[in-house]
Amino acid sequence: MADTTYQPKIYRKQGGDELVAASGGTITVESGGTLAVASGATFTNAGTMAHTGTQTFDDIVGNDTSLGITGAAAATATSAGGAVAIAGAAGGATSGAGGAVTATGGVGTAGNSAGGASSIVGGAGQGSAAGGAAIATGGAGGATGAGGAVTFAGGAGGATSGTGGAASMTGGAGTAGNSAGGSSSVIGGAGQGSAAGGAAIATGGAGGATGAGGAATVTGGAGGATSGTGGAATVTAGAGTAGDSAGGVASMVGGAGQGTGAGGATSVTGGASGAGATGNGGAASLVGGAAASTNGTGGAASVTGGVATGTGTGGAVTLTAGASAGASGTAGAVTIDAGAAAGGTAASVSIGETNADNVAVGYLKLKITDTDGDTEGEIWYDASEDKLKFKTAGSVETITSA
Repeated sequence: MADTTYQPKIYRKQGGDELVAASGGTITVESGGTLAVASGATFTNAGTMAHTGTQTFDDIVGNDTSLGITGAAAATATSAGGAVAIAGAAGGATSGAGGAVTATGGVGTAGNSAGGASSIVGGAGQGSAAGGAAIATGGAGGATGAGGAVTFAGGAGGATSGTGGAASMTGGAGTAGNSAGGSSSVIGGAGQGSAAGGAAIATGGAGGATGAGGAATVTGGAGGATSGTGGAATVTAGAGTAGDSAGGVASMVGGAGQGTGAGGATSVTGGASGAGATGNGGAASLVGGAAASTNGTGGAASVTGGVATGTGTGGAVTLTAGASAGASGTAGAVTIDAGAAAGGTAASVSIGETNADNVAVGYLKLKITDTDGDTEGEIWYDASEDKLKFKTAGSVETITSA
């Protein structure tokens, strides 16, 4: 008589259409064996699938609203969470390229649906620990090959008039208290031997057939809401290093015009003051570099108009002080002076000495020792009398040929 209490943990359901592994049962495929799912068949898993060997896939497709690949949970309270590595396969032994690794957001479909985001985000830190880094690094070059490029590119705009997508690198915001914002850096790679360092380039996008080129902007961050100073924006050429190597050039150059178009202007403008009653506008300075050697000459600071071609006029150089705010204000002064002698030889100031046909002067004020605050020392041309006149402390005098 059959034992009706016997029930194995691996059994075939009545009718033979389904093989079941009951709780506690295991189906083992031994070494050399294969569990094959043919094309057109379906392998479903609603639970957890664990493995310690290697799994090979042609494609992995999510079955719900999200597909997650997550590293193993930390084994202890202080151990790191399990890493997740996605790596393209190595190229062939002689000259095969390495396999690409691509993370692409899903395509938007009908209507005006947006494309899916593609993100690389470092894990959040806890307590006083730093957040995890998010790193995109080009592959190392071979013995004489160039390193792989790293590109951040906004998506192309729509075929008719869609704006191209922005490409942004932004340091993380500081949070509570007085924590600083995270830095955002674009740094060219270091050269080796006698090779130059890699360039760090910020370039606006090319304009369409009649559109303006995209701007390239370096802007310091805004100050805090109450009284924080705005962040500096600095363009600094690299320092020369060993031997007698010169420092790198720092240039601001307006873009070249085309056809009959004018060249682009290059402007250095101090920032506007705040709205308060006593705020001053920011200064704009052109300063030659200080000499640091024993008998070195200080660097020149030059403002030079552009050279003309053909019958054109050379570019003008204008130094104009700021206008006053009105009847009770004072216009800004313009000062042209030689450097301090500091015990050495005093330098001269030359105006129009080499090339000028004439030098136009409104009122010429001579250097004097003023004791009463009057305007003595001024010299001018009086067109009504066709004479030169000058002001003394007591009266207006006329210059004669006698």
